[in-house]
Amino acid sequence: MNSNLLVSVIIPTFNRSEQVLRAVRSVLNQTYKNFECIVVDDSSTDETVELLTALKSTDNRLSIIVHEKNRHVSAARNTGLSVALGSYIAFLDDDDVWLDSKLQKQIDCISVSSFDVGMVYCWFDIFDGVNLVGNRKPELEGYLFDELLVGQPLGNASTLLVKNEVIQKVGGFDTSLPRGNDGDFIRRVTKHFKVKVVKEILVNYHVENVELNPRISLLDHKGLQNDIKSIEVKLEKFKDDFDQKPEILFMVLTTLMQRYILACQYSDALRVWKKAVSAVKVKYVYYKLILASLRALISLIGRITRGK
Repeated sequence: MNSNLLVSVIIPTFNRSEQVLRAVRSVLNQTYKNFECIVVDDSSTDETVELLTALKSTDNRLSIIVHEKNRHVSAARNTGLSVALGSYIAFLDDDDVWLDSKLQKQIDCISVSSFDVGMVYCWFDIFDGVNLVGNRKPELEGYLFDELLVGQPLGNASTLLVKNEVIQKVGGFDTSLPRGNDGDFIRRVTKHFKVKVVKEILVNYHVENVELNPRISLLDHKGLQNDIKSIEVKLEKFKDDFDQKPEILFMVLTTLMQRYILACQYSDALRVWKKAVSAVKVKYVYYKLILASLRALISLIGRITRGK
């Protein structure tokens, strides 16, 4: 492919005026110059639009779209996709930052890859405030659909560069998902296309309370329910694929069972566990033993949570 094609960069934002300015500047400073930067303001009530408008006057590659009412991040990304003109699409969350060579190195990678490569991701550092607290350096490449059925081992949306034709095939972001929308999008890409990785840190990924972040769904009731819904949607959306991969179905169902237990939804946990065991056709005697043990565990957890 041509290595100087237009890239559409889509940044959704909501009430993060300082952070989004930092994000936009990291795009405008890219060594790869042939891009349009589309910021979709999701009905902010702070000075986001005013500050972005001032910045736009200095660089006409920046455009701003404003939602009249708040529609959340997936809808904002989809709004950007609806007007994007680029042959490639890149996403950047409003609190993340790109290193200057991010686009160039991903363009260099995808432009020399085989036609069936639809997406490139990269490594990233993790910051809690101004402090570097870790990084992620996955090396998975090729057809990764099975790995994405189980979880989300790649980076978030800020690490991606995707062919526009790929998005036309798989669709944009699922607005019904309160959680896991990045993973759902990546999963749909990997169902049809190969993936490549640039093995360099090219993104600064910003989080708050990073030590709590991996377990946030386990500590917060709303987050836990959102996590449950995202798994249920995944099981329904990819039902035919799971039916052909019973071992993977077992792993996902047992994860869902654990979430139900944490939510004290014990009947749902037992229902899902039965489906999980049925998927891998465990012998009846072992099934009975495992089920009895599970019931005892749930009963114990129930007594503990009730303070008895």
